[in-house]
Amino acid sequence: MVTSPNRFITVDALPLRCQLSRQGADEVINTTDVDPVEAIKQLTNGRGADLVIDCVEGYAGVPSFEPAQEMVTAGGTIQLIAKYQQQALPLYASKIMHKQLVAGGILTDEPPMQTTQRAMDSIEQGVIQVKEMISHQFPYTEAKGAFDFLWHTPEKGLGVLLDWQIL
Repeated sequence: MVTSPNRFITVDALPLRCQLSRQGADEVINTTDVDPVEAIKQLTNGRGADLVIDCVEGYAGVPSFEPAQEMVTAGGTIQLIAKYQQQALPLYASKIMHKQLVAGGILTDEPPMQTTQRAMDSIEQGVIQVKEMISHQFPYTEAKGAFDFLWHTPEKGLGVLLDWQIL
């Protein structure tokens, strides 16, 4: 069974991503303005979030994991989606106690094909607005440049699309 959150809160340090989040999130926390853990606690009356999805990729991902452990409530879940460039993540027993940590995968009992179809339907219906997320396009022959762009200048891009030419 798929359930929807009561409130959707995004947390980011990049202005471009915060701006995009404002189009759909109930609350947007810019970590350059406020302490994200305190902001989450305040927005949840001290409780914390039931689910924290940590999907910060690259060099910024490792430091995002520590506050994620503090944002989630007891009995809540932290889901890791991003890749952390083979770096160790700081896992603190006192912060993760009575919390679930899921590395990769999707938190649902729904069959994968049904999840995919639901996502495609959401894109088709405009619930997920893909065009707004694509900030740059590269020809597939410049794939390394596209990844380098995202790695070295994450503040300048949201989604990078590789254009594939079918021969």
